[in-house]
Amino acid sequence: MSKQSPENWSSKIGVILAVTGSAVGLGNFLRFPGLAAKYDGGAFMIPYFIALLLIGLPLAWAEWAMGRYGGTRGFHSAPGIFRVLWKNPAAPYLGVLGLIVPVVIYMYYVFIESWCLGYAWHYLTGALDLGRDPEAYKTFFGNYVGIGADASIFSNIFGAPLIFLVICIALNFILINRGLTRGIELFCLWAMPALAVCAVLVLIRVLTLGTPDPSKPELNVLNGLGQMWNLDAGNKSLWEQLANGKMWMEAAGQIFFSLSVGFGVIITYASYMRRNDDIALSSTTAVAGNEFFEVSLGGMITVPAAFVFLGAAGAVGGTFALGFNTLPLVFEQMLFGRVIGFLWFFLLFLAAITSSISMLQPAVAFLQEGLGLNRGRAVALLCGVGTLGTLLIVWFSKDLAAMDTLDFWVGTFCIYILACAQTFIFGWIFGTKRGLEELDRGADIRIPRLFAFVIKYISPVYLLIVFVAWAWQDVGSRLDDFSESAAVRWSLLFLAVAVSLFIFCIRFAVRHWDRQEEQARRPSDREVVIRPTVNNEALDRLVSNPPQSLLSANRWILTPFYLVCASVALIWFAAMIFIGESPLLSALAIFGVGFFVVSFFILHFLVNKMMAGANWSRIVFIVLDVWGLLGVPASLFYGFVAIRMLPTSVGLPLFLLSAATFLIPIVRLHFLCRQDTGNWFTRVRLLRESQIMDTTS
Repeated sequence: MSKQSPENWSSKIGVILAVTGSAVGLGNFLRFPGLAAKYDGGAFMIPYFIALLLIGLPLAWAEWAMGRYGGTRGFHSAPGIFRVLWKNPAAPYLGVLGLIVPVVIYMYYVFIESWCLGYAWHYLTGALDLGRDPEAYKTFFGNYVGIGADASIFSNIFGAPLIFLVICIALNFILINRGLTRGIELFCLWAMPALAVCAVLVLIRVLTLGTPDPSKPELNVLNGLGQMWNLDAGNKSLWEQLANGKMWMEAAGQIFFSLSVGFGVIITYASYMRRNDDIALSSTTAVAGNEFFEVSLGGMITVPAAFVFLGAAGAVGGTFALGFNTLPLVFEQMLFGRVIGFLWFFLLFLAAITSSISMLQPAVAFLQEGLGLNRGRAVALLCGVGTLGTLLIVWFSKDLAAMDTLDFWVGTFCIYILACAQTFIFGWIFGTKRGLEELDRGADIRIPRLFAFVIKYISPVYLLIVFVAWAWQDVGSRLDDFSESAAVRWSLLFLAVAVSLFIFCIRFAVRHWDRQEEQARRPSDREVVIRPTVNNEALDRLVSNPPQSLLSANRWILTPFYLVCASVALIWFAAMIFIGESPLLSALAIFGVGFFVVSFFILHFLVNKMMAGANWSRIVFIVLDVWGLLGVPASLFYGFVAIRMLPTSVGLPLFLLSAATFLIPIVRLHFLCRQDTGNWFTRVRLLRESQIMDTTS
């Protein structure tokens, strides 16, 4: 278990506001109203509340239970908690999703956060008094975020967009570095009430609009509220609207994004709860608080305000178009619009920063307990990596391509996978019986027993159906974007590298935790230890002669397959990124790939030479791990692209071949080396322990 000094929440209201702050974000005030208007209001609320009851609330309870269970055993990150819950070597590696999801979302979320702060400042200074021309607000937003061209924001390094981005990054670093109690909890204790006050003030102004244009009496507040809640608000019948499968998928996705389930944040936050603290009522309160901000505030502000001034068509739009183009136009036509505009964007900034400061905590906890870093170094490292990712997103700002790519593959795809994994672990590995016992310990309310049946049977089926239907409709078009956009390719390459690095760190963390547990099992100095002594030469002979199956696996299976896997993938990436854009870059890419292949052959030769020496064995394993981690995601990605770009008769075999390039060596190594290698390491450990001098108290 981890030996880091544990942190705990200082109060129940503190943890509730922190979890609510993590959940309440831009999706509550922008994405949810946009979806409600898009799918004719009341009809959308039916799949929305069904998803809340079948997957949102049950998964929130499950994450709180699993998190507290792992926290009482010294772990506060998804890899460590999964390792406690599931005694399987693959369990901690599955936890990589609980690290990569919040970290990557932080990279683009902090950029959007800077927009909100910048817009609030521009409303204070009057820079957003642009009249009643919709194109003026659209142009202002496009120039501010750099939609027109890549890297356009960097044309003025002292411009407002970069200044506010630096401010937001610095604020996040300071708050996260201060720790769980003095930073995150303390900030949320005043930020969440301030957010609620701003939202209520804006809501009061919207609900008192009446009928601004007497010539259009149908455009009033009551009809605006009906646009969101009435079941017959659209032109189709209710049953026709409910037959729209995409509406069900987007409703489920909104629940995930809104409640922060499947993010890896709640399971980390819950791990800091004490053993007998209430988590049943706290988790339910956090979910209820999020729904209050989303439905009662976000939905009742955005949709009616846009409807009153612009009609039903004006209330429909994308997340950014509705929030940054349509609403500023609405505020311009509203009495005290400048003040309301400032309050609106300031509450968006508060909602964004209370979410962003939570997103690095899972990875911070992992670096502390897994690699032994102190909090300051862990936060500095993650903020540095996060800033690099943010700069990549800012650089590829044209049409927000990089942000959209990462949001899809991480903010949607990976969240679904992590949610499915957590449902499976809780329902079928950890067990609903133990889960309910964990929820009942110290509980102020009793969770309904029906929850066990829902989380074990209904939630997985619901998730699987929604996920498969959604992937069938959307994943194909996303893969097509890979061949058309350099921003998409660089974003996915960056994501693959980030995942590989986290997996590599998990590898070291698992070894670190294994050593700690082994030391805990050893007899103390007060016990009498009787062990036979052994000649050092016997130990040296054993250590310097690893099992032949391991040597054979390395020579004939691992290295050649990783060579083919990684080299083909790199050639593919180089061709897709460079060829056709610049002859010089193409030549450099070909030279780089050739150098990579040659260096790999040299590495293959050195590996076989070094395997005979005990002092080099650990280095060899690390080198093989690195090449393997680079090759696996690259080969899979190559296969996906092949199946999308080539005819099925060609693309499907290439996809299966690329999948086999990492499945075959892993399976073969497992069956070939498991027994021999395990016995070898066991004998080495026992021989080393036998040389310890017998001690008494």
